Amino acid sequence: MPKDKPAFYVYMVTGDIYYFAVHISQYYGFAYRVGEHYYKVEITNNPVKDSRGFSLNELLENKFYKKVAEATPIKEDFFKDRASKFLNQTKR
Repeated sequence: MPKDKPAFYVYMVTGDIYYFAVHISQYYGFAYRVGEHYYKVEITNNPVKDSRGFSLNELLENKFYKKVAEATPIKEDFFKDRASKFLNQTKR
């Protein structure tokens, strides 16, 4: 699991189309390089041919993403605590 948190997220919605970008400081095989120590992952439900945006299914099937997603988080207890406190936060 990444040791550093993402620098920031961008989430945009227009009608039925969403776009989510995660800006990170490490390369994981599924991110593309923007600059030195600066990488980006883009997810959308409307990927454009020859763009860098993944559909959610494409990202979930990406072998590099799977490797990172299946790794044990460095601060596992922290994430378990956050999940138990906030898992249903948006389901009111």
